[in-house]
Amino acid sequence: MSYSFPSVREIDEGYTFGKHWDEDAYRDNNFHYPNVCYKYLQMNGDYGFGQNILDNKDAKAYFESMKILAEIPIGEFRDLNNNKEEEWHMYPNPISKGQKLYDELAKVFGENLLKKHEVLPPFFHFALYQDKGVIADRANKVRAPRIYFFIGDNAAIYPMFYDPYHELNPMNEEKKSRYDK
Repeated sequence: MSYSFPSVREIDEGYTFGKHWDEDAYRDNNFHYPNVCYKYLQMNGDYGFGQNILDNKDAKAYFESMKILAEIPIGEFRDLNNNKEEEWHMYPNPISKGQKLYDELAKVFGENLLKKHEVLPPFFHFALYQDKGVIADRANKVRAPRIYFFIGDNAAIYPMFYDPYHELNPMNEEKKSRYDK
């Protein structure tokens, strides 16, 4: 019996944002552990990884989080917050017009592409950290950084945005009012 594994080039070049995406493609990844590809990583802008605010604490938290993700099959990503034994903040991000995340994606890929919902791969975000009782606020330099990524073919995850102030998918007013201060 022989196994055929995709090469690094096939993984990285195997997905092009905008190609047809459906749930079958996601299910094909269910039992595979993720490969990290930086093809769509954003370095510039308010949510790029090139921000001066990205410090050693955030970099260390990023790699610790990526190590955790590397040990979880992609099929379990959507259920990570249902595991009460471990505290992990990671959620799927549906994409819709009117969101800051949509606006940032439109800057990268163009709004016409985002209007075609059948081509949008699954997006997620995870927290690097958030201090209990603290709500992120750019004006006061209070951080609660999030990493936004999507899943492509061959179990590849594509980190795209570093959001130091939790602005791309902010806490709604109802959650803020209930937040433990």
